[in-house]
Amino acid sequence: MKPEIRDAFWQALARSPIVMLRLAGAGERTEHALANPMTAQIDSNAAGCVWFFMSRDSALAAGGPAQADFSATGHDVFAVLEGELVEEVDPAVFDRFFTEEVAAWFVGDKASDEALLMRFDIANAEVWMKDLWVSGLLRCLTGQAQQKGDHDSGPIS
Repeated sequence: MKPEIRDAFWQALARSPIVMLRLAGAGERTEHALANPMTAQIDSNAAGCVWFFMSRDSALAAGGPAQADFSATGHDVFAVLEGELVEEVDPAVFDRFFTEEVAAWFVGDKASDEALLMRFDIANAEVWMKDLWVSGLLRCLTGQAQQKGDHDSGPIS
């Protein structure tokens, strides 16, 4: 993936870390097939993964192949992420991300075992960028084709 598109994605996700996350391959319309809005916990030093807190009884807690859809707040970056959702077993990572804001979603404290931290290891991503600069707006207004190069796919790390 082109570095400028990869970097734009990570910057946009850091500003607005909400994605729609679902388990992949759940072909029929079940609780597992429906996407859930989730807040990504981001570590700028971790390449190609993000974390999500959820309840242990969440359909997503089963883990496995998953997909996340992302739309930046300004609607200038869009992405589809594919990867594996696995339980994070490192207590230091859990403690680093378990903030007061996260705790507000769970009854009791972090020792209650209600909160589960899942790591989303991103294997592939497709990212689209919308040109919101004057040049892109002029192309839209005059009916010209948008420039290629504002879309890429591949590893996001």
